[in-house]
Amino acid sequence: MDIKAYIESGILEAYVLGSLTPGEVREVQANIAQYPEIAAEVRAIEDAMVDFARAGAVEPPLVYRKKYGTPLNHQLLRKVEKQCAGTQRLSHCNRIIAGRFNGAMQP
Repeated sequence: MDIKAYIESGILEAYVLGSLTPGEVREVQANIAQYPEIAAEVRAIEDAMVDFARAGAVEPPLVYRKKYGTPLNHQLLRKVEKQCAGTQRLSHCNRIIAGRFNGAMQP
């Protein structure tokens, strides 16, 4: 396998975003298990996406901060981070985070 070409193909970004077919997911997961370079690249893509999301994060509106307070948000974030520890898929972790915060932030 040409690992460099595989990495440059864009399939790993699609994997991290959760936009592959089940067959493609199995293929990528097999390659992650077999090739440390691919596993490292997936981790780097996930890290870059987290950094990108954090860079664009905005402060919640004052009405939510008054109603729910900052400590609640930090408690939820810590709980979600514990649940996501060790997960292989950033998209899975993002769904957990979105579900927790959307549910907690309902007016």
